[in-house]
Amino acid sequence: SIAIPITLVELAYAGRKNRRWIGNRTFVVLVVLLAAVTAFGYFGLTDYKPPPMQYMLSAITATTLIFLAWKIPSRTGRKGSLQPLKPSRLALAGFLCALSFFLLFMVGPHIVPEAQALMLLGTGLVFVVAGFLKRYEWNARTLHHKFSLSAGALTFLIVLTPLQEFDKSRPDNPQGMLLVGVVALILLVLLRRKLKHLS
Repeated sequence: SIAIPITLVELAYAGRKNRRWIGNRTFVVLVVLLAAVTAFGYFGLTDYKPPPMQYMLSAITATTLIFLAWKIPSRTGRKGSLQPLKPSRLALAGFLCALSFFLLFMVGPHIVPEAQALMLLGTGLVFVVAGFLKRYEWNARTLHHKFSLSAGALTFLIVLTPLQEFDKSRPDNPQGMLLVGVVALILLVLLRRKLKHLS
């Protein structure tokens, strides 16, 4: 939900990905807006009130990530030496990765009742995926490879959209999910076409 949108935006605007898009003032406005939306959601949208400690930890985590993104050079961690797999294989890897996370966190609670054990399994899966990706050299010549990996993961979610819409047992209203899936598929096709023209 975080890495894939960032990757797709970088692919859509590949020529600008290493430049800063907003100034300090706009950044401060966006942070204040995020805090305001969070406060509105907490006090005005739902009766469910998570403990304040969860919000504090989330704020600390977000602040830490912003600081690291500001201070760590963009090439940090990109030490892979292997050429990425073929785009078709990366698409399959992305699909299987999304499927693995889905099974772990949707089916897993019915098999592994201890939340801590499930969280450790999820953390392990993240490190496995990160280790897989770190082996390869990602650069300006592998834009189509990055797209294929991301599109594969999104394809799994797109496949789920009709199942969500026609699931009558859901407590919420999933109407329109199929339309969301179709629009997402169209946008992926358009982005793929744009990347083909660039390569």
